[in-house]
Amino acid sequence: MAIKETITQSQFIDAFRRSDYRKDSFSYDGLKALYNYLWELSEDIGDIELDIVAIDCDWTEYCNLEDLQNSYEDVQSLDDVRYNTTLIEIPNTSRFIIGNY
Repeated sequence: MAIKETITQSQFIDAFRRSDYRKDSFSYDGLKALYNYLWELSEDIGDIELDIVAIDCDWTEYCNLEDLQNSYEDVQSLDDVRYNTTLIEIPNTSRFIIGNY
């Protein structure tokens, strides 16, 4: 038997903010965007476990394309990212989150 709990966006953000090692992994707006993406994904694939270590390992937030290119030298544009992985754009910013590949 599994015990499940649906968490709110606020609880999701708090889980990261309370962690000494994960609190700086994503911006506040990035966590909101990531939560919204994962919520919509869960409606398609089913339950997603809140594992902040796994989430932190699977996703990375970048300030801009230049910041991303420091990690992925072969990326010329955000279209290159979209071709290889999931791109979550953070509204009203130049920031975005990608699924690490």
